[in-house]
This record gives sequence, structure tokens and C-alpha cells, in this order.
Amino acid sequence: MIQIAGNSFQARSWTTRCCAAGDIPNFAFSTHNVPSTSNPFGVKGAGEAGAVGAPPAVINAVVDALHHRAGVRHIDMPADAAPRVGGA
Repeated sequence: MIQIAGNSFQARSWTTRCCAAGDIPNFAFSTHNVPSTSNPFGVKGAGEAGAVGAPPAVINAVVDALHHRAGVRHIDMPADAAPRVGGA
């Protein structure tokens, strides 16, 4: 941090202390599992984090394969096998 006069509060960066494991308080947590009623297995999704990167990666792989074969440089998501007017 800088004071109004422009002088640093900390003269040396190595004097600034970072937190260590001992500085963090102990905590406990518990879970309460509730089966889903919307499917026969009673399972729920784990969020969207795992699905965020997969669709663009698949589209990139398809574009890469079609670029080498047919010169395709772009495909809109969602992709399907339907023919397009004016090219891929």
C-alpha cells in the first residue's frame, strides 16, 4: 500500500508476512445426501464445470478434421450431420 506522500507502508517486500497453515482456523463440515427423484438411479449432476470445456474441444477436433479434408474453418454449435446451404 502507498501512503498519500507516496511512501510505501512496507519498506521491504520480504517483511510482508503471508498466511501459513497455522494461521487458518480449524473447521468441520458435513454432508446431507438427498437422492434425486428425477431419474431411476437417484443421482445428481456434479455441476457444469466438467462440461464447460468438452463441447468446444469436440468442435475444434471436428473442425480440425474437416479442415484438412474439406477446408472447413468454422462450425457453429451444436454440430450435427445435416447438410448446409452454401457449404459446411
